[in-house]
Amino acid sequence: MPGFLRMAAVVLIARTGGAKRAHQGLYFSHLRTAVERSARPLGWAVVFCLVTGCLVCASATYAHVGDVLYPIYELPESFPPDLRDQSVSDWEEVTPGASITTGDFASLTGDGILYADELAVSIYLGWSRTDGRLYFAIERIDDVYVNEYEGTNTDMWRHDNVEIMIDGDHSGGLYDGFSLNAYSDEEIKRLRDAQAQMYVAIAESPTEKLIYNLGAAEAWVTQSPWVEISGYQTDTSPNYSLIEAAITPWDDLNYEGPSQSQASALYEGKIIGFQISLPDFDEAPGEFAGYYSLLETANTWKTADSFVDGILLCETCDSSPNLSAVGRDSWARIKASFR
Repeated sequence: MPGFLRMAAVVLIARTGGAKRAHQGLYFSHLRTAVERSARPLGWAVVFCLVTGCLVCASATYAHVGDVLYPIYELPESFPPDLRDQSVSDWEEVTPGASITTGDFASLTGDGILYADELAVSIYLGWSRTDGRLYFAIERIDDVYVNEYEGTNTDMWRHDNVEIMIDGDHSGGLYDGFSLNAYSDEEIKRLRDAQAQMYVAIAESPTEKLIYNLGAAEAWVTQSPWVEISGYQTDTSPNYSLIEAAITPWDDLNYEGPSQSQASALYEGKIIGFQISLPDFDEAPGEFAGYYSLLETANTWKTADSFVDGILLCETCDSSPNLSAVGRDSWARIKASFR
């Protein structure tokens, strides 16, 4: 078994009060449960074990929140996903499947549940040692989709979008929301989004502006080669949308430019912090119908302590079982039922 420490990722999925049948932590099986509203999303625990020397994985860096360790698959240099093909078929070829699905999200309002008949998602995660970027493919099916975005940075948040937050060195801590009483304007400008970054992305824009960064580096950090992004959405109701992106993580992002900044090193076995949030609007732009994040964590916009953990798995390692047929079939039925 070749690769990093001859690692096999063995996923143990459990829920409070009893065991649940495991299938590599890709959680498609409870999409059907969410649609039927028959249960709360499960509290998942993911345990990665190293088989060499009977060593159980224990990272020197600790989790931000929760017990979940989300798999981020290395993408082959010879066949990286095409970010502009409006399809996840190539992701299905080069990864075992989506790393995150609907049941991994919790609502920060109401009863805490994200119901898949109102908003369903399937998110593929990848990384490249060649270009040092993290890759995302985010499928979204929304019963009511609001996107009247006119192409200005300050307005994107008011429409159905995705918030992507990255802490490339897993350091945690405050990255926004600094006190004006404690810091000068110039210090806040330098500190904001420096050690972790937040991006807002949308599937369609009349100006082709699909992503922006909330810090002062926005002028350059969302440009190629640091970020690549494409989007696609249908005009149907319910709506299907897809955002594919490659984003450079930064240990120290300096608004003065890439030569003054420090990109995060990516390598197999590394644990990073990240967070994905889903604002949902049903009535009109800016009028929240719901707001969802991984593991029901708040203040994700300002502190990386509210992020979850992802592990970079290597391409050549036997890392985990193949995605179960049950999982694939569940998401397929979700998509089919909303068309």
